Amino acid sequence: MAFSTDADLMQLVPDILNLGIDFFDQEHPKAQADIEREIRNRWWEKRGISGELKPEYLTDSQWTKAAAYLVLWRLRITPAYKLGGW
Repeated sequence: MAFSTDADLMQLVPDILNLGIDFFDQEHPKAQADIEREIRNRWWEKRGISGELKPEYLTDSQWTKAAAYLVLWRLRITPAYKLGGW
C-alpha cells in the first residue's frame, strides 16, 4: 500500500479531483518508491545502519504528507501525467 491516497491529497487541496484528473492511483506508489529511494541513497548508509533498507521499516503514517506533497509537486512542476510518464 502506498504512503498516500487521494483522500490525503484532498486534505491538502480540497478540490484536487475537480481540476480535470479523476484519480491519482498510479502516482501514489511512484511517490512512495521515490521516497524510499531517497532515504536509501541519501540517508540509510550515512547513518551507519548495516544492511539494505527494508520498506517495512518505514511507518506509512510518517510519510503520508511527504508522499502527498510529492504527488502534487510532480503534477505541478512536471506535467508528465499528460504524456503517460512519471
